[in-house]
Amino acid sequence: VFGDALRRLGDRGRYIQQDGDRYWIDTSPNLNRTAEDYRESYLRQREELLVEANRLLVQQAGSKDRGAFAGVQSAQLDSSGIPDDPSSRLVLLAAQYTHKTRRKDSPQPAPPSPALEWAAQCLQSKGNSPRQYANTLVFLAPDQDNLENLFQAIADQRAWQKVIDEKLLLQITVNQENQAAAKIQEATAAIAARIPETWCHLLVPHQSQPGNQGPSWDEFRLSAGSEGLVKRASSKCQQEEALYQALGASRIRRYLDNFLWQNRESVSVQELVAWCRKYLYLPRVSTDDVILEGLTNAQAALTGDSTFYLAEGFDEACGRFIGLKPQGQFQSAATMRMLIVKDEVAQAQIEAEQRAKTVDPPAGKGTGGGDDTGPGLETGTATGTGTSATNTNTAEGTGKPGTGVNPPPPQASPQRTTFTGSLKLEPVRAGLQMGQFLEEVMSHLQTLPGAKVNLSVEVHVKAPNGIDDQTARIVLENAAALKLDNPQVY
Repeated sequence: VFGDALRRLGDRGRYIQQDGDRYWIDTSPNLNRTAEDYRESYLRQREELLVEANRLLVQQAGSKDRGAFAGVQSAQLDSSGIPDDPSSRLVLLAAQYTHKTRRKDSPQPAPPSPALEWAAQCLQSKGNSPRQYANTLVFLAPDQDNLENLFQAIADQRAWQKVIDEKLLLQITVNQENQAAAKIQEATAAIAARIPETWCHLLVPHQSQPGNQGPSWDEFRLSAGSEGLVKRASSKCQQEEALYQALGASRIRRYLDNFLWQNRESVSVQELVAWCRKYLYLPRVSTDDVILEGLTNAQAALTGDSTFYLAEGFDEACGRFIGLKPQGQFQSAATMRMLIVKDEVAQAQIEAEQRAKTVDPPAGKGTGGGDDTGPGLETGTATGTGTSATNTNTAEGTGKPGTGVNPPPPQASPQRTTFTGSLKLEPVRAGLQMGQFLEEVMSHLQTLPGAKVNLSVEVHVKAPNGIDDQTARIVLENAAALKLDNPQVY
């Protein structure tokens, strides 16, 4: 008890000095009080604490083990720093955008936290351009209360470091210097423990159905563990089915039935992959291989559960799918050029082909009971004006004698292969207009198999009062850096 009293006096007494087991009262403050004054000073410098917290967060995100995520972005203050590409990504929100768990028993809905507001804005746009691949992002936000505890540890570390830096001015002894070094180690350990405690709110956007109603949010709290932030976030996403590393064919069929092919007989694999990256009502996958594997994996469907067929292509001339096989019977891996065909459509085509084989015998082998030199008069199916018994029927619209076999199908209309357009941009809204054009027009064309896209922007600026030398130099240098063709100022 006596030793504990001395320790408390040494910690709290402003003028009680300590050197080993010696205690005395002096006219100058002791190290604890000095460090406390420094700490209070640092706590008032909130902007510096935010910068330091974000720096520590970036270090945490630098781990090579990213789990199921293809990339990690950390401490971005603006959504323009979050790439808009078709790869799964964890976004560690900057310390400025905190989150607090909403109370479920509260009668009034809580206003969105700074973290939710920033994440919602990031889903909508990348800087000034609309974001296309919104269903690739998952967010990890800092806890509002735990962030203050982290700031305390950072301020402690800085305060004791300042004590050592000013040891000559403070005239501290060797024992006091060792005491300060031990305090720095304690603060450093506290910081390492409090960072994962602070970034603990996993925010996952989703939609129950297509529409412009905006995203809903699932909130999950990460539990403590020895793994890094990114790895624990990845594990939590997989547990809560917020990010798939494996996907069953039956689940893929349900998404197709509910959202994608109500009025279509098939969709391409490339379309399905692109849609899963864009739309929040579809599954969020870690890589494209998750879908490709689910399409062909024989174990990816429930026993006896009808799913779909896969086709290698579609013959426009005869209106039939090529290389139809049931899901799970493809020996090779699925490719982006394949088509996913409705089960009932594929079975109807297969049955029609089987009937055609039974009805139409090979040429030169009639079934009418006469000689084998005729073309099979009694089994002919050509539409004509005569009867097959007398072989006087004529092919429809030709006026020529029929042959008793199926006529060739009508020629398909010429296939459209080219899109061109011109877009006039308003200087003030050019970025927004271009983003809308890319989202609403080009995004559909780019998903077409083998599509080759050429985009160009032509600019003509007329300044009646002239272009000064400085502006001309800046414009030409920037234009050259952006690789503009033949930029001129005259």
